[in-house]
Amino acid sequence: MNFAAMNQFSESRVAFNLKWMLPFLGLLFIIVHYWKKRKLYYYALKFPGPFGFPLFGSIHLLKDGPGEVYKMLTTLFGRYPNVFSVWMGKELYIGLSRPKDLEIILNRCLNKGNVYEYTEDYFYDSLITAPVNIWKERRKVINKAFHMTIINSFAEKFLEGGNSLVLNFKGKCNGEPFDVLPSVWRVTFDVACATLGNVDSNLLKGQDQYMLDLMSSHRIIFGRFYNPLYRFNFFWRRSSFGKEAQIIKQRTWNFIDQMIDLKRRTSDGNFQQNYFLDLLIRLEDEKKMSHEEVVKEVQFMFAASHETTAVTVSAVLLALGMHPDIQERIFEELESIFGKSDRDVTLDDVNKMDYLKRVIKETLRLFPTIPFIARRVDQDLRTDSSFYPRGSTVVIPMAHLNRKAEFWPDPLKFDPDRFLTEENQNVPRCTFIPFSYGPRNCMGVKYAMLSMQFTLSTLLRHYKVTSSNYKTIQEIDFGMTIVARPKRGYIISIEKRNRYI
Repeated sequence: MNFAAMNQFSESRVAFNLKWMLPFLGLLFIIVHYWKKRKLYYYALKFPGPFGFPLFGSIHLLKDGPGEVYKMLTTLFGRYPNVFSVWMGKELYIGLSRPKDLEIILNRCLNKGNVYEYTEDYFYDSLITAPVNIWKERRKVINKAFHMTIINSFAEKFLEGGNSLVLNFKGKCNGEPFDVLPSVWRVTFDVACATLGNVDSNLLKGQDQYMLDLMSSHRIIFGRFYNPLYRFNFFWRRSSFGKEAQIIKQRTWNFIDQMIDLKRRTSDGNFQQNYFLDLLIRLEDEKKMSHEEVVKEVQFMFAASHETTAVTVSAVLLALGMHPDIQERIFEELESIFGKSDRDVTLDDVNKMDYLKRVIKETLRLFPTIPFIARRVDQDLRTDSSFYPRGSTVVIPMAHLNRKAEFWPDPLKFDPDRFLTEENQNVPRCTFIPFSYGPRNCMGVKYAMLSMQFTLSTLLRHYKVTSSNYKTIQEIDFGMTIVARPKRGYIISIEKRNRYI
């Protein structure tokens, strides 16, 4: 018996089987994939959209890197002005900028899109990203911390933040341009500690590192979503990004732990007030939340409150550097309230600042802090104009909606009077939603607006913005991680305004 010949025959037979088995398994995988998602593919074809490759979809649109995602998305929404579909790997995204449909989506689809899952190293399962069942319970409790009575009680703390920024700017009146964001961010961080936590930020160690880590976490979260391989934990945990994420997570959580510990030590066990951190510590002590859940909620709420407020205040100052006439109208309003007095701003004063409030809204229209949000469609949803299949994710483009000429005449013109009641009454709902819309909107909208009005009114009584690094809105090129910012920063020059300095 020729064993060598038999072995050779067996090996060739195995090779032959593998040669055909691998393609067969690949084909079977594709068939199963398409069969499972046949409904999504069917309804996706009902919408216009960019070309997509089998299995990979339109992943080629990401070729320019994470820094150009803002530009890529705004280009898509400009090309398909109402609704379009795009596959990214196995996920179907529906870009939607039709206000009536958006109103339905935001009222009925309360689970966030899958992109939010990639925040797991920082604050996944916190109020902003949690599944609906968790969100409903938490929101009922945390809402108490954002009652208008409590927010109004923060007036003195908001004023301290504004006065702190006035002092910070004293050394910047030399005509030299500077990026205003770092100074504003530090002040809004101090204010968040004083209001949401009722703790003194000066007693916390590592504030600068915490803010640097926060910016890095945005880059990492966005980078993970951007890279298809990183969506699998096996590859993510072994990547340099994933390892960096774990280091940053540990540092930020240690910082939040430090804040919670400081609160406990300085409160003598009295957490009866309905302030944000008091509420969460009380829930932990009552075993209604774990310590990890408390840390996640604090991490998110502090990040959201001080970062988004800092970015918007910086954007207002940037816009005023481009529009001196609008800045003068703000100052005239302030003069009409304060006259020749150098007294501090009060809550009653802020309630009279109608024009400043419109300026903030117009800034949010043209410089939306969160330019895109996503909602998962958990049940088939039919509207008057479209059908949104279960399993798809709807992408909502605040940045695009805010600049649609059909809703905003001369959309790139900075015009705060758009928000006069009589001017704005015919604009459909969901064309201006800087704080989202529906049951899952941002609960901190009143907090944010009051904080910004105190900060800006205090600052603009003392300083005049004389220039910015942009001449027109059209020049501004935005980059995006989670928050959108001008790529060239918020560079302004200032001078002393009046006798108060």
